[in-house]
Amino acid sequence: MGSVETVALAMQTVLKTVANRAAKRTGFQQRQSKLTGSAFVRGLVFGWLSKPQATLEELAQAIAAGGVTISTQGLDQRFTPQAAALLKDVLEAATGAVVATSPGATEILDRFTAVYVADSTVIALPNALRAVWPGCGGSGHSHGFGHPTHRARQALSGRQNRCYWEWPIR
Repeated sequence: MGSVETVALAMQTVLKTVANRAAKRTGFQQRQSKLTGSAFVRGLVFGWLSKPQATLEELAQAIAAGGVTISTQGLDQRFTPQAAALLKDVLEAATGAVVATSPGATEILDRFTAVYVADSTVIALPNALRAVWPGCGGSGHSHGFGHPTHRARQALSGRQNRCYWEWPIR
């Protein structure tokens, strides 16, 4: 199996199996529903891939393309802390899957007992999340704000060794 097929298979697992398990674990899905974790995540991922500034209506249409009908109001009500936790879990699993299936990585990385890749990225967040994630960057409203993430992965296995959100001291 080629590298494209390997990554595709890993992503299918993440977007289906992992998303459904994470939906139950995070409390996003508490009862039997047509809107599974997988349907929610796939709709958002493919909706935003198609149009990064997609409206709720466009995201609801992307979810409907996957076979689940949901109103824009219903979708809006699903954006909860549990949904954020679900998306975080899926993002971590997707990152691990890509690292674990990277072509040629095994041949190079097998020479070492461990290889750690560290990343520090500031993610721009909408102003509506200012109270939830105070972030960093600028003291005035005109500067906006971002949220720093720090992550370290053991590249040999793709298993995450450490992931945390850093809260700035105010």
